[in-house]
Amino acid sequence: MIRHACMGNRNIILKDNGMTSEKMGWHNKITPTQNVYYSVNILFPEAIFIAASASSMCSLSFLNYGIRGRARAEHKYAPSFSFSNYIRDKANLHNLCTGIWQALGEVIGDEELENIYRLRERTDEDYMDYVTHYIDKCNIELIDTAVEKRKDKLRNIAKRIIKKPQGYKSMEYDLNYWAKEYKTTIYELYDSKLEYPEDIEW
Repeated sequence: MIRHACMGNRNIILKDNGMTSEKMGWHNKITPTQNVYYSVNILFPEAIFIAASASSMCSLSFLNYGIRGRARAEHKYAPSFSFSNYIRDKANLHNLCTGIWQALGEVIGDEELENIYRLRERTDEDYMDYVTHYIDKCNIELIDTAVEKRKDKLRNIAKRIIKKPQGYKSMEYDLNYWAKEYKTTIYELYDSKLEYPEDIEW
């Protein structure tokens, strides 16, 4: 979705950039008075999962950099990996996560955001091999919630993403069981209860 947004295949938002006719005259240039931004709708649980897991993914990426660096030194095959790109991507991810937390705070309130953020700092959850079916479940829960009640639902979902509840663990157990039965991975399994509606009220 984000790739399509960057390609201009999704929404377009125009934002004033502060340029006025007086400033144009002073600089002796004619410029646009608005900037164009491409946007895409993403469900909040998915965004919260990204914000919660990105830092651990960055740490893993740094570890992989060290492993690949040693492999290159030993003349073994290793994918091309630039440390400067890692630093850039880490900063971009940090900005993205900051934007997500800020947007969440605008919905649930600053005090509740602080509680959730502190919970994230205290919780040592491992997001590697996370059962993303659970994020689909949270997305659909939010969609099925009346708009006026979504604030409370979102606060509850955010806490469950930060600290895995029993419902997550039960889903993980069931998916692992059926993956073994069908000799596949959990990500190849289909759950009819996790179908998204065709129309979503954003």
